[in-house]
Order: sequence, then C-alpha cells, then structure tokens
Amino acid sequence: MRYETLKMHSNESIANYFLCVDEIVNCMKNLSEEIKKVVLVEKVLRSLSAKFESKVSAIEEKEDLQNLTMTRLHQILTTFEMRKGGPSDMREVAFKVSAKGKKNSVNQDTFQKKNMR
Repeated sequence: MRYETLKMHSNESIANYFLCVDEIVNCMKNLSEEIKKVVLVEKVLRSLSAKFESKVSAIEEKEDLQNLTMTRLHQILTTFEMRKGGPSDMREVAFKVSAKGKKNSVNQDTFQKKNMR
C-alpha cells in the first residue's frame, strides 16, 4: 500500500491500521523521504474509516494538530474504538483467558476435593 492511497478498511482495527501506517512511513524514511509529523497526523485523520468521523471532528476541534503526536493520536483512537465496541479481538482474547481460568479453577477444586478423600 502506498502513502498517497492510504485508507483504513471498515473492519480494520486501529492497532492494525497504525501498524500499516508505521510500515509505510518506515519505508519512506529508508528511501530518505522526509515526512512532517503534522502532515502524517492529518493524513491519518483523513484516511480513517467512516466510524471515526465524529471522533475526527472532535480531535480537530479540541487538539492542536501541530503538536499532536502519532502516539497520542493512537491512544485517543484506541480508547474511542474500545468504548464504541469496535473490533473485539482483545476483548475476545481476554474473555477466553478469563473463561479458561475459571474452568481450570473448577477442575483444580474438583481435583483437590477428590485427593482429600
């Protein structure tokens, strides 16, 4: 994917999108191309999927884009995605681990009770 045609897919998570952006920016830097932080931040804001329109407007009104870092933008958008209920990869993993822990706990309790007899 090229920088000029950078666009977030509707089912893509912020984490995956920022990985893609970082990869493109690193390739550009390796080719000795310079890109200003503010230009990159503005590009990312313009290229987000439609589900982020309201947040983009809020960021443009509230934040000073000249001083907004990519790390801070990533944090803001990740928080928004989690609250809005976007891609739930992390929540599903957390639920699976939590559920697995309960299952193992029940199995250990049963095992301990059997061995105490």
